Amino acid sequence: MLMKDKKVYVLLGFAFLLLLFVGVIIFVFLGGKPAERPTPGQPNIPTPTFFPSVTPIPLTVSVEPPAITSLPRNPRLPNAVDTTAPSVQASQQEVAKILSSLPYEKELKLTGGSTISILIPGREYQQYPWKLTVQVFNVDYQVAENSPEYALMRNAFLEGANDIFTQLQSLGADPEKIIFTWGDRAYIQERAVEWLQSANN
Repeated sequence: MLMKDKKVYVLLGFAFLLLLFVGVIIFVFLGGKPAERPTPGQPNIPTPTFFPSVTPIPLTVSVEPPAITSLPRNPRLPNAVDTTAPSVQASQQEVAKILSSLPYEKELKLTGGSTISILIPGREYQQYPWKLTVQVFNVDYQVAENSPEYALMRNAFLEGANDIFTQLQSLGADPEKIIFTWGDRAYIQERAVEWLQSANN
């Protein structure tokens, strides 16, 4: 009786292994889709990786604010901005017009379908009266120029900047006279200025 039970277990084990082997064979050799045949006269070219074709967009308002790196310097403190300079005084006057309307926060859906976040902090978070701190989030400011994402990031920033400029104009300020600080990192400031200048050239 014991021998018969062992034979049954052996047969069941063998049947299981056989089914497993057949299943593996079917999966390996028949599981994939058959390759599509090219139509007559058409070469069999592999499908390339798709990156969206994005053309850099111009700003819809012609605004080129002064770059903070080009502002006049204090002769007594070469690393400091000359706050008595006419361009700095003009910026301070424009910033004063909108301080009572801050903060400004917005989730902006872009023409490409993605979303960025815009923030102009309130008066208490503005470091100096003569410049305006603004932030455009969800943009990679360190993207390489040869990256397929470069045009997407540039466009995203420009759409955000355009929204900021339009909002400031609606509040009675002239964004072309305002000195902006874009974010809290030097590389953000440099890339933002670069993109704004290239958009207006």
